[in-house]
Amino acid sequence: MGVSFFETMQGELVDERGQRTAMDFRVKAEASDLLAFLRAGEARLSGVVEAAPYAERAPVRGRIVVDPFRAGRMSYELSFQDEHERALRFEGTKTIRWLRQPLRSWTELEGELTRGGERLARGTLRFDLRELPAFLASWSLRAGFARADLAQASLEEGAPADVDPTWAALAEAVLVPGERIPAPDEATLRAGRDFVRRMPAGLQLGHSLALKGLDLASRLRYGRSFARLPLARRRSLAEGRERFAPPPALLEAAAAPLKAVHFARPDYLGAVGAPSYEHEVREPDPAWLEQVTPVEALEVEALEAEVVVIGTGAGGAAIAAKLAEEGRAVALLEAGRYHLRQDFSGAPLERAQRLWVQRGLTFALGNSLTSIPLGKLVGGTTAINSGTCFAVPDAVLGEWRAAGFPSDFAPEAFRPWVEQVEAELGVTPGERPYLGRVADLVARGAEALGLEHGPLPRNAPGCDGQGTCIYGCPTDAKRSANVSWVPRALKAGAELFTGLRVSRLLERRGRVAG
Repeated sequence: MGVSFFETMQGELVDERGQRTAMDFRVKAEASDLLAFLRAGEARLSGVVEAAPYAERAPVRGRIVVDPFRAGRMSYELSFQDEHERALRFEGTKTIRWLRQPLRSWTELEGELTRGGERLARGTLRFDLRELPAFLASWSLRAGFARADLAQASLEEGAPADVDPTWAALAEAVLVPGERIPAPDEATLRAGRDFVRRMPAGLQLGHSLALKGLDLASRLRYGRSFARLPLARRRSLAEGRERFAPPPALLEAAAAPLKAVHFARPDYLGAVGAPSYEHEVREPDPAWLEQVTPVEALEVEALEAEVVVIGTGAGGAAIAAKLAEEGRAVALLEAGRYHLRQDFSGAPLERAQRLWVQRGLTFALGNSLTSIPLGKLVGGTTAINSGTCFAVPDAVLGEWRAAGFPSDFAPEAFRPWVEQVEAELGVTPGERPYLGRVADLVARGAEALGLEHGPLPRNAPGCDGQGTCIYGCPTDAKRSANVSWVPRALKAGAELFTGLRVSRLLERRGRVAG
C-alpha cells in the first residue's frame, strides 16, 4: 500500500558574506510502500521552492530518504533551477534524537544550497507545528494510480496511467469541445497534473479533497465512481445540478487547474486570436533605471535613507514619488523584479506563474472559489490588474466621516486628491472599439432592467485592445505604478532595491529601526 503526504518547511539561509535569505519549500511526498518507507525507505518529492534571489516559486523535484531507527536521520535532496535555468540543489538532514530534544530534531532541517558543486549558502529550515493538523490530514493511502475506465469517454485510450481516473473523467466533463475549444487529451491531463504538483501544499490538499468529494457524491447518488458514470451524468454532477453534489466552491477547486492549463494551450489561444508576443519588444533602457539595484548586485550591508518604503504598488509607489519630489532621501524595497514592457511576453499562464504571487494560486474560498490576483513585481498588483479606476463615491466618504475619519475625507477636501491621481494615471472611460461583445451583453441586460450602463473608467489612455491587462501590459498603455509613480520617484532621486522581501520590522523605543 502506497502513501502520499504534504510537507512545508521554512527558514533562513546565510551566504559566505553573511547575507540572509528566506527560504521555504512545499512538497508532496509519494512512496510506493508505506511500511518500508517508515522503517527505512525513500519517497519522491515534487512541489515548489522559494529562495529569492536564488529562485522564486521554482518547481522542485527530489527525494526524502528515511532511516530514523538505524541511522537516526532523514535526508532531503531537492533539485530546481534559478531564473537563468542554472541547476540548484538543496541537501539537508534531520538528525533524529529519540531521547534528547526529540520534537526539535524531527522538525529542524540543517542543509546547504549549491550550484555546480559550489556552496552558495547554508542554514536551517523548520516545520511550523501550527501546520501539524494539515500535515496529518494530508496523509493518504493508495494502491497506486489506475487507468481511467471510461466506457463512453474519448479519453479511454489517452489518459496517462499516472493520472487519477476521477481527474481524467472530470476533464471530459468540464472541458466541452467546440468550434474553437479543443477536446481534452493527454497533454491537458499531464499539464494539469504538473500544475497541481506545483501548488502550495495546502492547495494540493484542498484539490485532493475536492476530487474525493466529487467521487463520493457520485457513489451516493448513483452507486458508482465518478469515472464510471456516463458523460451526461458526469457533467450534470460537476455542474452542481444533482443531489449530493459537492458545494460549488469545491467543484470549482477541482476543475480550476484543468481549465487553467487547457485554456492556455497554443491551439486554443491561436483559435481565438490571442497575441503571442513571441518576438520581444526591445527599447533603450531609460536613464532612471540606473537607480534600480537587484539584490544580487547589492554590495553593501547597510543603507541610509530618510524614508524606507516597503512595496511599490498603488500606495508605496505614490508616496515614494511624492516624498522624493519634496527632496527626501527615499529607498523603495520590492520583493519582485522590475519588468519592462519587453518582459510582458509569452503565454498567459507562464506570465501569471512568473508575475503573480504564489504563481497565481491565491484564492478566497466562500460560496465560490475566487482568484485573488496579487502582483510580485515592481508596480505590485497595479501591473497585473485590469486597469479599472473607480473614485471613492461621496456616499462612502460620508460613511467614513461618520465612522470618525478626519475632515480630509470630506468629499470637497478629498476630490482634489482624486483629480491629481486621475491626471497622473490618465483615467478616462474605456474606448468603444475595445470594449468587446461583453459590453453589448451588459448593455442589453442593463436596458432590460432599466439600469444605467457605460464604459468603465480605466488608467490606460493609449489602450489598443491587446486584452492581456492581467499579465502585464505589453505596450505600456496601462499607467500602472511601474509606468507612472515609480519612474517619477526614481527621476527625483529615489533608490529602488528589487528582490528584497521584508519579513519583519525591528523596533527600538517605539520606532522602526530596521
